[in-house]
Amino acid sequence: MVGSTSSTEFHEITGMNTLVWDGHQAKLITLDSGIIRDVLNNKDGAYQKPKTQGFTKKLFGDGLVASDGEKWAKLWEIANQTFHAESLINMVPAIISSAELLEAATWNGKKIFEMLMKLTVIMVRNFHTARFPGISKIFMTGHEIEAEKLEKGIWDLEKLEKGIWDLVMEIVRKREKKVVMGEMENYGSDFLRLLLKANHDADEKKGIAIEDLVDECKTFYIAGQETTTSLLSWTVLLLAIHDHWREKARKEVIELFGQENPNSNGIARLKIVSKSCLHRYISG
Repeated sequence: MVGSTSSTEFHEITGMNTLVWDGHQAKLITLDSGIIRDVLNNKDGAYQKPKTQGFTKKLFGDGLVASDGEKWAKLWEIANQTFHAESLINMVPAIISSAELLEAATWNGKKIFEMLMKLTVIMVRNFHTARFPGISKIFMTGHEIEAEKLEKGIWDLEKLEKGIWDLVMEIVRKREKKVVMGEMENYGSDFLRLLLKANHDADEKKGIAIEDLVDECKTFYIAGQETTTSLLSWTVLLLAIHDHWREKARKEVIELFGQENPNSNGIARLKIVSKSCLHRYISG
């Protein structure tokens, strides 16, 4: 039924609310807008996020995705300051600079992406496996055997996790050093700036630990990689299929930017790449 039945047909058979078991965990599948609204609002904190474990824990840590309560509110406030229109416009020069550094392979962000992708592969292979205490010593699935080989082989999980930590900390130390040397004010103008300010804040209610800073970097690296890769792949596919779109997009970019780097005003005026492709993606 999972492979051939749509979600609408599934709910016609089972009803608006369906309780299923994923190993030892009960899960509610619902189309009831009232229940969905209550869960998403979650004002009283009654609906707790499932605790991340194993590979997922190593991938996302205990950042915004996994946290609850006061910690979630603190991390959300930091992220919310960064990802609104005005802040994103101000970040365009920093984004261009980072892209140029990444293209030259001189920035450790590229290594972080690669390591997080390896962790993602391991996590996906094991995500739907129900684990019961004691049974794993007697019986192992093919995915578990393969994952164990990966962990013991060239993708040693502990080394991978430590490698990501070290790379993030290297970026953090470089940013802190620039501030100390007077080469940069206020830790820059991006998301890392807010994380560093919170990490150095003497007020415990506003401050975050260095572990939280690293976990947030991991969260947004992996989230940014997945969404950006999907969007770029879709855009390239559409431009490859539609020759006239490709010609219009090339002409549009040259008219707006010439040989210069993109800027926020020009990006907002791009019609073919940023609007036509996204419109087709959403409607499809």
